[in-house]
Amino acid sequence: MSIYFRYLSEEDMIKAGVKNMHECVLTCEEAYKLLGKGDYVMGGKLHNSHGISLTFPDDPEFPGMPKNAPDRRFFAMPAYLGGDFHMCGEKWYGSNIENPKRNLPRSILMLTLNDPDTGAPVAYMSANILSAMRTGAVPGVAAKYLAREDAKVVTLVGPGVINRTALMAFLDVRPTIDTVKLKGRGMESLQRMRDFIKENYPQVKNVIICETMDEAVADSDIVSMGTSGADPEVNSKYLKDGVLLLGSSRFQMDDDFLLNRCQAVVDHWGIYESNLLERGGEFPEEGFRHTDGSGNRLLGMYFLDYVHEGLKTREDIWSMPDVIAGKVKRTSPEESFACACYGMPVWDVAWGSRILRNAEKQGIGTTLKLWDEPDMY
Repeated sequence: MSIYFRYLSEEDMIKAGVKNMHECVLTCEEAYKLLGKGDYVMGGKLHNSHGISLTFPDDPEFPGMPKNAPDRRFFAMPAYLGGDFHMCGEKWYGSNIENPKRNLPRSILMLTLNDPDTGAPVAYMSANILSAMRTGAVPGVAAKYLAREDAKVVTLVGPGVINRTALMAFLDVRPTIDTVKLKGRGMESLQRMRDFIKENYPQVKNVIICETMDEAVADSDIVSMGTSGADPEVNSKYLKDGVLLLGSSRFQMDDDFLLNRCQAVVDHWGIYESNLLERGGEFPEEGFRHTDGSGNRLLGMYFLDYVHEGLKTREDIWSMPDVIAGKVKRTSPEESFACACYGMPVWDVAWGSRILRNAEKQGIGTTLKLWDEPDMY
């Protein structure tokens, strides 16, 4: 039997609508519903793993083998998503923090989609933009359901790609936003973000670069934590009542707001439980939230700590599928929320499948042949 699959370059992906944030938010919302039903599978023993990382030795003994360095790795993220998607896929990428010196992105990503019954390849596609869009769309779904309807002020902590696409999603679901506050480590990246907003979103009347974190988070309706390679510290007393705090990256914060002043919301418990299992199933003595290391200070790990320490129960913490289903919801403009937003390969499979179908309808991409008949069958 002949097998053909569709190759989509980055240019093809753009033609097929990969930058359509409105549709990306709706697609991630649909994937959330399937997560709530359990109609999905990811890797690992709990079928909830973020993926598997290949890292290099600190001092390799073989010539030519790469040496370990910050963010120097390969990563495989497989998943199956059911419902109307009914697709298997794997996002695969290599990352090297030195890449920008070669005029390359830090990470270079590709997505493979496969028929879930036969395993045959269906598509192979450029995934840098796809991954960035779904990363921003997920907090956008949370803002759609949990942010104040009259939200005007957004704070972006981290002026990179994560928050660029998150802002696109916020503006789609909350068109009342007219002010964006920026906080980051380098003035050059902050100015790039400011210029991007001014050039593309004239409805945003004020773009403010903040000198301190306290200034950045104060009086904001939505605070999006989207840094890379840093654990910024937030003093929660500056978060106002009614705020939506979104955690898409690691950060440090005192416990007062999360325990006493807001409703905690988790995107998907399984991803954090799998994270715990991959760390040997043992909680650090002071909890993940007080322990340095990749993945430890994610907002979902704060919540896992609280349940482990008896400070909250699982029932105290809402889940995004329940929020989307209308089982729980905001009841007052003064009610505050903190929502964990972690990267999961189901988002890539969902958005990749939607773009593939667009490409098929429009005849975009290149059809490649795997074989007419397998030679060694």
